[in-house]
Amino acid sequence: MPGLDAIRSLCLLAVWTMFGPGACGFTHAQLGTPITDFELTSLDGPKQHLFGPEELNAILYFRPGQDFSLMALQEVAAVQKELAGRSIYWVAVVPGHTPDKDAQGEARQAGLAMPVLMDEGDRLYGQLGVAQLPVVVMIDHGHRLAAYESFRKVNYQAVVRARLRFLLKEISEQEMAEALNPPAATTDSDEAAAHRRLTLAARLLHDGKYDAALNSVAVSLERNPTAEAYLLRGDILAAQGKCADAAASYNEALKLEPANERAKAGVTCPAKP
Repeated sequence: MPGLDAIRSLCLLAVWTMFGPGACGFTHAQLGTPITDFELTSLDGPKQHLFGPEELNAILYFRPGQDFSLMALQEVAAVQKELAGRSIYWVAVVPGHTPDKDAQGEARQAGLAMPVLMDEGDRLYGQLGVAQLPVVVMIDHGHRLAAYESFRKVNYQAVVRARLRFLLKEISEQEMAEALNPPAATTDSDEAAAHRRLTLAARLLHDGKYDAALNSVAVSLERNPTAEAYLLRGDILAAQGKCADAAASYNEALKLEPANERAKAGVTCPAKP
C-alpha cells in the first residue's frame, strides 16, 4: 500500500494537473515551518549534517536525468560562484535510492561546488512537502523554512540570487520583487532559450544520452537555428553512426557559415571507432 507521502504527492499532482498552481492549499510546507537537521549520506564520503553554521542554508533538491534538473544545476552553480564568500551553506540533495554515479556526474558537469547528499527514506522530502523537483529551499539560522523556489524556465538564476540576497539583507523587498517579476521586455528570448537547450544537449551527448540530446537540440533549432546547433546535431548523429544524417546536418551549418572548418570536416562523417 502506498505511503502517506506517496498518496499526498499523487493528490497534489492530480490537483495541479486539473486546476493549476495555487489550487491546492498546500503545495509545500509553510514559510516559517521548523525543519529538523539530521545526517544524510554524502555521495562523496561519510554522513554529514544537512545544515551548517552559516546564516543561511541553501538546499538544491534535484532528480538526476531530468531536463529541468540539469538546467537548475547549471544556474544554481552560477549563483553559488557569484555569491562566494557570503554566509551561505550550500548542499545538493537527491531522492533516496538515486544511483550515485548519475547524481555525482551531473553535479560535477554543472560545476556544483557543494556536497551531494542522499535523502534516505525521503525524510527531507516529507518535511518540505515537496510537490515538484527541482527546487531550491532556503533555511534560516534558526532552521526555519525561509524561502521555497521551484524551478522556472525564465530567470531562475536571477530569482534564486535575489531570494538569497534579500534574506542576507543585501537588497530591499522592492528590489527582490523586481527580480521575481521582471518587465516583459527582459523575459525569456528565443535566443536565450535556444542557448540553454544547446548547452543541455551538449551535456547529454557527453553522457551518451543520444536520443535526449537530439530532442534538446531540436528544440534549440526551432527557437534559433544556428550553425552551432546544426554542428552539435551532426555530432550526435555521427556518434550514433548515422553518417548520412550527420553529413546533412553539417551541410546545414555550412549554409549558415561557409567558412566553418569544423562543418567542412564533419561532412565526411568518419565511421565511429
